[in-house]
Amino acid sequence: MFAYLNSDDLLIAPDTLTRVASFFRSYPDVGVLQGHTFVIDAQDRITGMAAAIPFSMRDRVIGIFGIPQQATFWRRDVYEAVGGFNEANPTCMDGEFYVRAALAKKSFACVDEVLAAFRVHSESISGSQRLGKVYREHLGRVANMTGEKNIGRFERMARNIRAKLIRAYAMARHHPAFVLRR
Repeated sequence: MFAYLNSDDLLIAPDTLTRVASFFRSYPDVGVLQGHTFVIDAQDRITGMAAAIPFSMRDRVIGIFGIPQQATFWRRDVYEAVGGFNEANPTCMDGEFYVRAALAKKSFACVDEVLAAFRVHSESISGSQRLGKVYREHLGRVANMTGEKNIGRFERMARNIRAKLIRAYAMARHHPAFVLRR
């Protein structure tokens, strides 16, 4: 099992890796496992949430991307099949990796659990937006890798609504601001 965390991100629970390993043992056909991620600030306060959305090339083309890198794990054969990460892509090498994994016919699964925390602050790449233009260029290139074309207005709308519903459900189920109100 492989994963990577940026230097200021973290796994939520001490047994996260054990639970992920157990999942992979139970589902040997799954190549990539995604979970939800809390977004935290420099003081560890939860400021948001990134929900895991089942991966789809068609979603990716229209900008729906719900694979929180911090809460995503994959098998060695997935990594080897795609040749690892494209290190020339410093802004969304994880997104490119997942597209290449899907093109290699590797299967994806989501769990409805928060597995990690993504720290965003003024010094982080995501928080500072200092690579925003490069990021948008890389996203466009990665979207073109999918081979998906001709997504109609209604399909685009339906896919966006579906993604919003998944995000809302995950937020209502897991975010402390909502959970404490039950």
